[in-house]
Amino acid sequence: MPASDSSYLPRIADDVIARELATVGAVVIEGPRAVGKTATASRLAATTIRLDVDRQARELAELEPSLLLSGARPILLDEWQLVPALWDHIRRAVDDAGGEPEQFLLTGSAMPIDDIARHTGAGRISRIRMRTMSSFESGASRGAVSLRALLDGGAAPSPGTTRSLHETAELIARGGWPATARASQSRAERFPQAYLTALIDNDLPALAGRPRDPSALERFLTAYAQVTGAPIPLAKIVRRAFGDSTSGFTAETADRYRVAAERLMVIEDLPAWSPALRSRSRLVSTAKRYFSDPSIAAALLGVDSRGMVGDLNTMGSLFENLVVRDLRCYADAIGARTFHYRESSGALEADVIVTTPDGAWMAFEIKLGGSRIDEAAAALISLGESRVQTTPRALVVVIPSGAAFRRPDGVWVVPADQLGP
Repeated sequence: MPASDSSYLPRIADDVIARELATVGAVVIEGPRAVGKTATASRLAATTIRLDVDRQARELAELEPSLLLSGARPILLDEWQLVPALWDHIRRAVDDAGGEPEQFLLTGSAMPIDDIARHTGAGRISRIRMRTMSSFESGASRGAVSLRALLDGGAAPSPGTTRSLHETAELIARGGWPATARASQSRAERFPQAYLTALIDNDLPALAGRPRDPSALERFLTAYAQVTGAPIPLAKIVRRAFGDSTSGFTAETADRYRVAAERLMVIEDLPAWSPALRSRSRLVSTAKRYFSDPSIAAALLGVDSRGMVGDLNTMGSLFENLVVRDLRCYADAIGARTFHYRESSGALEADVIVTTPDGAWMAFEIKLGGSRIDEAAAALISLGESRVQTTPRALVVVIPSGAAFRRPDGVWVVPADQLGP
C-alpha cells in the first residue's frame, strides 16, 4: 500500500470500504466527481489504473482485459465505467480467485447505463456510495452526539458553542468538497459554480442525449434547486422551469435530464418511507428533491453566503440539504438507510427517517431557527405515538448550533455542528 499522505483528510468511508474489501472480492465506490473517491481508494490499492487519463489502459481494457487485471492486488480501476465491459471480466477474475477478498477496487463518477448487469456481482462485488465531506469530516462538527449513540440510547448532552447565521451560510455555500476543504471562503464558494459549468456544458448533455441545450438544462436544474426538500412531481418542476409553454421541453426530455443527473450522482432524492402504520393515513410516495451537496443547489440559485442570510426561506431549504447529506453519511457508517415521511393530507411529516436492517428507526426534523423546536418536537412525538406501529429509538430536532440536550418530552435537540457518525 502507498505511504500515508499527511494531506489526506480521513473519511467516514475509509472504514466502510476497508471492511467491505476484507469481505468480498471487489468493491465499487460510486459518487459524484471530486468527492475524493480516487484518493480514498488509492490508500488501499497495490496497483492503480487511471482509465480516465490513461488512453493505453483503456485500449488494453477493450482488447486484452486479462492483462490489465494481472497486476498486484488489490487493483484500483479508476473511472471503470468508461469501459463497461470490464464488469464481467472483474466478476470472472473474482470467481477465478476462489472468491478471495481484496482483489479489486472500482471507482466511478457515473453509473453505467446497464444497471441490471451491475447487480450480477451479488456475493462477489459490493457497492458503496461516497458523498461530499460531511460536517464531521470537514471539521465543522465536533461529533459529540453520534447517530450510533442516538440509536443505542447512549447519547449524552453536550454544551456546544454558538455559530452565527452567517457562519452556517458559509458552510452551506462552500460545500463538502475535499479540493477546497482548506481553501479560503471566497475560493471555496467559487468551486461549485465551476463544477456546475463543466457539468452542464459537458457531462450531463453527454449522458442525456439530444436535445443538448445547456440553457434548458440549467433552467431545469435551477427549478430542481428551487424545490429542494420538497416531494414535488417531475411535471411540476418542468412547469416551474418553463411555464405552461415548455417550448418543446417535454416530460420525456426532463426525465432524461433527471436520469442523467442521477447517474452522475449530482441529485440524490430521498425516497418515501412506507412503515406499518397504526392509523389509516395515506402517505406521499414521491421522493424529496435534494442535491448531493448543498453548495450545488446554492450555486444554481445564485446565492452566496451573504445572500442566504437575506433570504432565510432559501437558506432553510439549503440547510436541510446539508443535514440530509450529513445524515446519509453517518447512516452509511452504521449500515442504516434514510427516507422521509409525509402524509398526503399534510397533517404530519418528518424530514428524515433513519432505519436499520433489524427494523429500528429514528425520526429527524431539521429547523434553521430555534423558535420552531416545540412545533417540530410535537410532530415527532405524534409520529412515534399515533402513527408507526414500532416505537422509535430516538426523535431528534436538528438545529444549526448550540447545546445538545434531551427535552422533558424525550425529544433530542442536536445541533448539526455536534452531530456525527
